[in-house]
Amino acid sequence: MDTLPFAFYDAVISSLDDPLPVTSIGSLWSPIAMDHIQKRISISVCFRFNGRFEECTFMKEPYVYLNAFEFVDLLQKDGRFVRIKSVFIMDSLSANLHWGRSTKWTRVDRSARKRLLQAVAAKYRPATSGLLYMPTCKRTLQKHFLKKAPPMANLSMLKLGYVGRRSEKFLQTTLQTCPHLVDLTLLGSWTNNVKDAIIDFIHRSTNLSFDARTTQIDFDYQEITVIFDHWKRLRMATDEQPGCKTWDFQARTTFTGMELIFYTSTLTMNNMFRIEHPRGQTVLVVSGGTQYGVWASMFSRTWKDANLN
Repeated sequence: MDTLPFAFYDAVISSLDDPLPVTSIGSLWSPIAMDHIQKRISISVCFRFNGRFEECTFMKEPYVYLNAFEFVDLLQKDGRFVRIKSVFIMDSLSANLHWGRSTKWTRVDRSARKRLLQAVAAKYRPATSGLLYMPTCKRTLQKHFLKKAPPMANLSMLKLGYVGRRSEKFLQTTLQTCPHLVDLTLLGSWTNNVKDAIIDFIHRSTNLSFDARTTQIDFDYQEITVIFDHWKRLRMATDEQPGCKTWDFQARTTFTGMELIFYTSTLTMNNMFRIEHPRGQTVLVVSGGTQYGVWASMFSRTWKDANLN
């Protein structure tokens, strides 16, 4: 299999520096697109909000997802999302990831991947308010975040994958030292001790407004999602049955908030799920999955005024 040079990763990181217009783009999901015929490399914006939703057709192309490490930095200005940056790094063990077709996947050179992780950790270290990140590689989490991360007193959003007892200690410390935390999502098999610590933290905190009606703790999918009324979020997980799962806003919720997050645990594109407007208009279509869950999120201040009831 081919090996990507480190210069490729430099280009990926530099391409994420341009700020996104607040008025035009609510979210960016940028996988690395590989043209296996022309060998051309490009960054693809899969979801864009320009006053209307644009359906993406990226699933028709042979994309390589760099999914062993995921880091998203949300920068806020006057309460509005200014920029969202994503970096996906593919583990060589995930080289056999497929989308229901036979294709040739590009393996990431281990030394280049290590240098990239170091560069990303140095550049996107958690130091700003409104941070959201999920290291899914145990060694990366320990080396580049838990040992070297600065104080995160301004942390308001946290998304963390379970990679052992060290991540439990990190989470418990975070809950004690982050008074501005309003949005917490945990993926993986967390222990009951962590569950009890989270619930206790919610109830005893004086800095957070806790509303059971807008809070979901879901252990059926081995995931924990805590939602505070500072953030209005619709959170759903698909089953692993092939086909298309469809939800109706009107039947399920009166969601008028700012964020949608969807997960699926399948490894192929057979599991496609779709969100529809009550009047029948398709809002978002997402397909595919990884072992950590494919996710797509959208942010837009105009959603507050959207009539989805």
